[in-house]
Amino acid sequence: MNFLKIALPSALAIVLVGCGGGDININADDNSSIVDNSSVSGGELTATITCASYVDENGDGQAGVVDGDNCIYSESFADFDNPILTSITFSDIGDGAHIFAGSLFVGQNYDALADATTAGIAEGGDGPTLTIRAGVTIALQAPEDFVAVMRGSRVEAQGTSTAPITFTSESDLRGLVTPEQVQTWGGLIINGFGFTNACSYDAGWDRDDLSGTTLAVAAGQECSVLMEGAEGGRENHYGGAVHDDNSGTLSYVVVKHAGFEVVEGNELNGITFGAVGSGTSLNNIEIYSNQDDGIEFFGGSADLTNYVALYVRDDSIDIDQGYFGTIRNALVIQGGAMDEAVKTGAHCVESDGSASSLKATNIANDYVSKATIENLTCIISAKAPAVAGNSDPGAGINAEEAHNLTLSSSIITTAYTSDAALDASGVAIDASNLAFTNYCFQLEDSEDLANAGNGLININTSIFACADISSNKGRDADITLTAGTTYGAITGQAFLEAQDNIVFSASSDGTSPPNGDGSIPGRMTILDGFYSVPVADMLVDGNAVIFTTAGTAEIGAVSAANDWTLGWTYGLHEGSRGQALWFQ
Repeated sequence: MNFLKIALPSALAIVLVGCGGGDININADDNSSIVDNSSVSGGELTATITCASYVDENGDGQAGVVDGDNCIYSESFADFDNPILTSITFSDIGDGAHIFAGSLFVGQNYDALADATTAGIAEGGDGPTLTIRAGVTIALQAPEDFVAVMRGSRVEAQGTSTAPITFTSESDLRGLVTPEQVQTWGGLIINGFGFTNACSYDAGWDRDDLSGTTLAVAAGQECSVLMEGAEGGRENHYGGAVHDDNSGTLSYVVVKHAGFEVVEGNELNGITFGAVGSGTSLNNIEIYSNQDDGIEFFGGSADLTNYVALYVRDDSIDIDQGYFGTIRNALVIQGGAMDEAVKTGAHCVESDGSASSLKATNIANDYVSKATIENLTCIISAKAPAVAGNSDPGAGINAEEAHNLTLSSSIITTAYTSDAALDASGVAIDASNLAFTNYCFQLEDSEDLANAGNGLININTSIFACADISSNKGRDADITLTAGTTYGAITGQAFLEAQDNIVFSASSDGTSPPNGDGSIPGRMTILDGFYSVPVADMLVDGNAVIFTTAGTAEIGAVSAANDWTLGWTYGLHEGSRGQALWFQ
């Protein structure tokens, strides 16, 4: 299979010769170009390949070129300094992929709200729509290139369980990428006009009663936040006052082997959501092998249902700048446990409440993050600090900068693996440095300790099974809450136990596997591989798992009886992975 970089002539009607030749005709319904390579052989008609095309702002036709089973798109078709400014569709081309020589930017970036408004771009749908059909593979050739959808534009990527949409690199398609390799391309960025507490807003907006108050940017203030991992011509911005903004749909989407360091010291996430509003639909999304975070929400309020993060090097779920949506059914598996030096994954959840520069104002206005996470399974690959994830060890949930987190019906465990024995250089770690390292739960700042004491952090009906249940910021002791209206000055472990959770100190040597014989003291039965065991069948330290909260029959992300990961994910199931999971 040959992959070619071909610059196309500018014309509305173009004739290409490839795979037998054929005419390209503009499809008025979806802006794709129909490349007619069909021929009759033995009475059977061979398949056609559909490459995308559009007419640019100069009136010139731009179209992909057929190369074997693939469509190739040059930098003149799309790049970071050459965004597509009209709606466009990429259709399923069978076994082939849509391969880009440059970045795929859709919509015009504006670094000021007034400029966007003048151009008629005030909310999602005002700009162009990027439509990606079920079964499509989008691949980028260069590691530094990425996909970005600007404020006002939408992405409609609606795959199915049998025909997911995949974003990856050309090197992955060529079979040149190892299972846990990262940084083979950039990642996916989606920007919106939603809320972000990196901006200054008028006080009085009530996120618990969105119909009764109005969100407004403070007079004289701008709300166009520069997206991380972008500079120069690659800049893109997010933010505004449209809390229910609609940036489109991601459904049955897999992002593989991404996270390139586009800006020095700043890698891209698998998917970055910049102030993406509640009108956006996100479901059945997987991030597989990414250098930085799996997904990161910078503000916004879009809900996410059915999420898989596998072999993410930093945080699998990162929450920032006032995000207040709900994440349901999240399966996080940190990777590389068989190799001490490459154990991956910092936190399953890293949750920041506020942009640091405005923290005091955001706390006063109650504009901090208020994420809700339901049915999380967090399988931690315990490791030493500095191996991955900004010097963090392998850990579960971390809340900082006044995040009012709600977590329920979840499983957080390190028990498939022992604590790390080697540091990032392969040198043995002094035993005194391992205490409180691979924890289940951490409250990092004084504001979080006060919020917990005042009942603003709600964690219930969950199992925490780690060698270190909870840890302070220094990782040398348990946390102590600031006595408040709901809880006194108690430890983090006592705080979890007081909220209808099961807490078990799984041994640091890995002898308490979560799929072990729960009838023996020190053993647990909570997981079968990555599947949750029904609560009625769970045992921890020989005891039945009983929650006082009524109706808690299933906890964790996915069960064998209701496996929403089948058919579309990569890396979990035999027949669709490069290696078995490290605990199988």
